[in-house]
Amino acid sequence: MTKLFDQIIELLGQSEYDYQVADEEEVLRLALEAPEGSWTAYVRVMANGICVVYSKPEFDAAPEHRAATSEFMTRVNFGILIGNFEMDWSDGEVRFKTAFDADAGLVPAALVVNTIDGNIANMHQYLPALQGVATGEMTVDEALEACGRSEPPADD
Repeated sequence: MTKLFDQIIELLGQSEYDYQVADEEEVLRLALEAPEGSWTAYVRVMANGICVVYSKPEFDAAPEHRAATSEFMTRVNFGILIGNFEMDWSDGEVRFKTAFDADAGLVPAALVVNTIDGNIANMHQYLPALQGVATGEMTVDEALEACGRSEPPADD
């Protein structure tokens, strides 16, 4: 295990998050539940020192709703400062990603905590709307309004 992975385990041990070491090497799995829904966050430390945090909801975008899901994520991504939503078009997997490059060394604890907490905060904010679009229960405009990202109508 790398020093960074050990550092992340130590920091998570001091947090409220319950985590497990995944089957893969240098991957932690956090099962998260909130009023907004449930999802799994994965913290992966790569050999090159990059740490990536993915939040993967329990649903995928249905084939007939992938275009709308892609539009929703693109419109939401425009205003997000750190991290982004992404979708695998082939199977509809959606997730939120944050990352930092530690160059295989230790980093300030705040960087780890803020990367994980920021990732989880974005899922809290956008999960219900994302699920609504991915399942066809909401239009893109309804989802944007539901998560506080609606845009004013354009002037003609």
